Amino acid sequence: MRTIASSTISKPKKKSKQKNAFDAQAFLDSAGIARRVVLYEKAQKIYSQGDAAASVMYIQKGGIKLTVVNQVGKEAVVAMLGAGDFFGEGCLAGQPLRMGTATAIVPTAVLMIEKKEMVRVLHAEHALSDRFMAYMLSRNIRIEEDLIDQLFNSSEKRLARALLLLARYGKDSQQEKMLPKVSQEMLAEMIGTTRSRVNFFMNRFKKMGFIRQNGGLHIHGSLLSDEATARISNFADELFHTISPAVDPAHTHRGHAALLFAPPAWKRSLHIPDGGEGQTLDLWGPSPRDLALMRRLKNAFDPQNILAPGRFAGGI
Repeated sequence: MRTIASSTISKPKKKSKQKNAFDAQAFLDSAGIARRVVLYEKAQKIYSQGDAAASVMYIQKGGIKLTVVNQVGKEAVVAMLGAGDFFGEGCLAGQPLRMGTATAIVPTAVLMIEKKEMVRVLHAEHALSDRFMAYMLSRNIRIEEDLIDQLFNSSEKRLARALLLLARYGKDSQQEKMLPKVSQEMLAEMIGTTRSRVNFFMNRFKKMGFIRQNGGLHIHGSLLSDEATARISNFADELFHTISPAVDPAHTHRGHAALLFAPPAWKRSLHIPDGGEGQTLDLWGPSPRDLALMRRLKNAFDPQNILAPGRFAGGI
């Protein structure tokens, strides 16, 4: 009888323990002690650069942008986050003030978790701490990829990657996803270029079928594929044959033509006055009269030619 009693008593205990098991998603989806859900309208600030850092945030729905402003007032977009992302976690590492500004880009619901409560839950509940650690590791990888992208990739590749990241491409098996509303100015700030270049590349992507407008901006997953790179290169070759006959007539009529944007690999294949072989289109149009003086100045300040070589008239 004792054995039966013991077995009958132990079963409800197991059920009770399973019933009360911590649910990380339920914790993040609801308000409670030391945490609350706040709704923000589009363009409303969640916190500003220099504010006290006293809580960690979790995006339940919507999206935000993180921006930083330097001492002269220049603003840069450092991250775009969406549903399921944490932000403001710097306070857990002793950061007293916010390093940037968080702004809602669409109507957004944010769970505000006080610092002490977040520390307690991370220590007490492994389900949440494992999820938070996995997110922070993936975020760190993303930051490294962003840095490599900024240092080594061309503007058009940076834009293609930014579009796919904004569309949350790779989160599921969809080949085409719709982008949340974002301006070309914001895209330019994200990839470190001008709005005119973003507009130029967006029109090119549209002509090639990688993006389309239909109730929103739809992004195809092949935007960063080898096929896309080849198609962009072919487009550039067609462009060369179109504009090269116009160079000589422009010069004859005391005007000039210059190529502003093109894939780097294609530009490197063109002839530049101080070297190179193959086609004979000068990217910058006719050389200025004071080119020799400009070369001497460049050599004086940059004798090893490491500062943006070939990025100005005459291949300087």
